[in-house]
Amino acid sequence: MKVFSPYQLLQFDKVLNKDTIDMKELRKLSWNGIPYQHRPLIWQILLGYIPIKRDRREEILTRKRREYHDSVPTYYANNVPTDVEGGGDRTTQDGELYRQIMVDLPRTCPDSPFFHQEPVRKIMERILYIWSIRHPSSGYVQGMNDILTPLLLICLQTFVEEPLRCDVMSLDPLILTHVEGDCYWCFTKLMDNIQDHYTFSQPGLQRMSTRLEDLIKRIDHDLYNHFEIEGIQILQFGFRWLNCLLIRELPLKSLLRVWDTYLSEEVSGFENFHVYVCAVIVKTYRDKLINMKFQEMIMFLQDLPTSEWTDADVEPVLSQAFILSTLFDNAPSHLGNKS
Repeated sequence: MKVFSPYQLLQFDKVLNKDTIDMKELRKLSWNGIPYQHRPLIWQILLGYIPIKRDRREEILTRKRREYHDSVPTYYANNVPTDVEGGGDRTTQDGELYRQIMVDLPRTCPDSPFFHQEPVRKIMERILYIWSIRHPSSGYVQGMNDILTPLLLICLQTFVEEPLRCDVMSLDPLILTHVEGDCYWCFTKLMDNIQDHYTFSQPGLQRMSTRLEDLIKRIDHDLYNHFEIEGIQILQFGFRWLNCLLIRELPLKSLLRVWDTYLSEEVSGFENFHVYVCAVIVKTYRDKLINMKFQEMIMFLQDLPTSEWTDADVEPVLSQAFILSTLFDNAPSHLGNKS
């Protein structure tokens, strides 16, 4: 975990203690990483869920939590197919949507016992199903279950110091109610920015894949040529990286650090800046990849040796991605002092 100096912590405290938060200053500070104790509040502010005005926060939280839970009977309790597990003959779109969620949830973070506690699974099931019913242009798409996991951890961290070690059965049910409502709205805010990644034909992912291919060609033409000679297509490995936002490639704790930066990049973080990060990861392993044949390359890229990465490993990746973004994107000058 990244260690922050007393001065850095003081800067965060100064920004967060203002009656109205200066978003430009908050993004500038957060780009280089967010202290653990501040991450829940800052993520929810950067996502646009919690207002920047301190005196409105309690009112907004109360109203949004109530709004979500008032919707559960309509969109979930009275709507979920009852014959899915029993092998009934329901074939409606909602039934298929629910079936896919139920197939994917057991695969979520398979090495983390936290996500396989029954109350956690039910929270994720309700959020994904309700969101999908309320957003029919995309509905549920595989990978959304993964995207939900960091948000669930962050929302729980508001109430629990170490969420991944938490026995949720021991928590006050009201806490879980608040966490579920907060997580639903954070997920909604995030998906608002990347929904065309999941609509018909997934134009957002197609756009990102094309950009990633072009970027690899620009920064390492020899490696790009090697991909072409071996018949490697970006989507063969990049689809999961782009679709699941590296959740399956990085340990959760390191992923949270990466998402600090993505959220600080406003609407472009999870699309544009994410592509630069993916390009740097490819570049990191170029000396190995350029000596591999097709099958070995595919297996390597689909199972990167990044499962033990820490913040110290992702920091240089983010810095290099920023350098590339300044070269190819004309990044805003107010981000120019990042390290």
